[in-house]
Amino acid sequence: LLAAEHLQAMQVGIAHVHHAWPPTPFPATGLGGHVPTVLLGSPTGSPTITSRSCGNQPLQASMALPFLQPQLMKATTRDPVPAAIPRVKVLCIVAPDSDAHLADNRLVGHPDNLQALQSAGASVEIVNASCLCQGQRLAKTRKTTELIGEKNVIFWAPLGGNAKSLAHGLTHLRCWLEAAQSRMTTVIILEASASLQSGVPWTTVVQAAAAMSSQGRELLLLASGSDAAAGVKKGGTNLSSAYAFSPLGCEALRHRQVLFSRCVVDASCLVSLLAWGGNSPGTSQDAKRLNLSSWAPLKTEAVGLLRTGCAGASVPASPPPPLPRPAKNGGVKVFVISLPHRADRRVEPLVGSPAALSAMRNAGFDVELLRASCYCERDAMKRQGSLCRFVHGFRWARFKHYEGAAESMTEEEEARMRDAINKNYLLPAEHLINPGKTKGYVFDTNWPGATSCAMSHIRALMNAALGGYEMALVFEDDSAIPSQVARERGWCDTCKGDLCKCPSSWASCIEEAVELMRQAPSLDALYLGLGESFEEPGTAEDILEADSDSDEDLGGITEIGYTWCAHAILYSRSALDDILALRLNEHIWAQDEMIPHLYGRKPWNHRYIKALRKAGWQRRWVVGAPSGFIDEGWVYQLENLTSERKHDLGLGTAAISSNSQVF
Repeated sequence: LLAAEHLQAMQVGIAHVHHAWPPTPFPATGLGGHVPTVLLGSPTGSPTITSRSCGNQPLQASMALPFLQPQLMKATTRDPVPAAIPRVKVLCIVAPDSDAHLADNRLVGHPDNLQALQSAGASVEIVNASCLCQGQRLAKTRKTTELIGEKNVIFWAPLGGNAKSLAHGLTHLRCWLEAAQSRMTTVIILEASASLQSGVPWTTVVQAAAAMSSQGRELLLLASGSDAAAGVKKGGTNLSSAYAFSPLGCEALRHRQVLFSRCVVDASCLVSLLAWGGNSPGTSQDAKRLNLSSWAPLKTEAVGLLRTGCAGASVPASPPPPLPRPAKNGGVKVFVISLPHRADRRVEPLVGSPAALSAMRNAGFDVELLRASCYCERDAMKRQGSLCRFVHGFRWARFKHYEGAAESMTEEEEARMRDAINKNYLLPAEHLINPGKTKGYVFDTNWPGATSCAMSHIRALMNAALGGYEMALVFEDDSAIPSQVARERGWCDTCKGDLCKCPSSWASCIEEAVELMRQAPSLDALYLGLGESFEEPGTAEDILEADSDSDEDLGGITEIGYTWCAHAILYSRSALDDILALRLNEHIWAQDEMIPHLYGRKPWNHRYIKALRKAGWQRRWVVGAPSGFIDEGWVYQLENLTSERKHDLGLGTAAISSNSQVF
């Protein structure tokens, strides 16, 4: 009855989508609110009706609904649907604390190989692996939160497992959940440290993965030969370095996806369970404890097209290629920086909530929830002297501390720095740096998260700069709009508590900030949120004067001095160009100190200024804040609120620093 009622809608849908693949379902609603989906180009060649009222089990029209067959055949043979060409997507897993793949062009993660995969017809997505920090949380507490797209998913693991193995397995489960959402797509999962077998081109890999669907296969092990099971049993085969799911395999993952969040074990064990089920030679004790041995195996084939690592001598590291001058494309890029385990900060009314992200996108802004750098990247950069990261597509850059950051410090030099602060700043040196701690402060401000926080911000700004955007707005995930500010600005007139809960206020905030910056072409950055000020602000409205006679007046802009807090800053194109020209990624310090040293009237760290000048810095930035909000700005940071105010907000742990013992 449902199919008969929607026959006409089906025919319209077939006529509408026959030129496109994959076809889009016709959005008609039937009895009981069910939405039938018309799938064209099915393996049997006949139209298929899938009804959500019958467990998503397809019904072949020729078998279940014979009285509809003449009309359906007439509709489909009038203008036949072209055969579907399976799409291929590659997920390349990149470890956050390793850059070996960028130094050796034999490894999968090298840009040359990623571009070769694209040339072979695949779309390529770089997946930043879950770090050791996440593995440690799983090992100690059994659970952690991860981002799947922009959704929070809680993962569980056996207590006391190996942190590195758990992080490895967690990364692959994230890829599986993404593959489970793929429709009519072959998904290849490759670790950046894998490499091609000698003489094998990337076209062969892509074609082999795309062809397995026609052979009824669901899983293709790409780094193992026909003796893969024996190799796993002996412990000499790593199945997780390269494998692929056909569209049928992705469908099988979709049926099991509810289990994935509760089965974090080593990645090679997980792939082994998919390939051989409960009889897997690689089933670990942890997997048995989690009852994963009951998994039914997928239809699997093994081919030796790739291998783990590289044979032969290692290749010496090469310097990063020069970054091109980007074409100016216009538009505003908005970043919300968030650590994956801080799901408590991706809630309303904070900027990283789904409602706020949606409101900003609906207003026309390009919004990205950026996976923040963590301690693992900081430690790797310190250990190696530098760390290379992808910053925009396949373009990469080297991150390192500024020149002179780690040099020894004499008592005379320390006294010189502290005297400069006492002489030129509103607050004494003791407020900025504890006595005897100056050497550590000029390295990473004696704050555990300073380096990784700065890396996150610079990654975001380089991404926007290379993308050719007109402006870039960088938020940290504990940013919130006070209801009083929202009322004064006219963004909201209904919220009565401390914080505005209207997602539309975020869109209004950005729209007005962008317009303010466009009215002040000399401006390099506009602070939408402010912390402690160490220098007096300029004369009121000295950058942009308010026009009180205009109904559309947004207020003025007042220049600010050396100011802490980087939780909500809008950068102009001139600032983005400077970030590329100065290679700010090679001058990492703390974000709260790096940016103020570019615009402060009396910057105190002569080491940092010397490094900037050596890189070509000449022009002091012009930086301001909205006039009338010069104390705290339009956007507050939860961490900076008093304990009483934090408690009153009712946001639980969201106001607690990520450097605290809690996190």
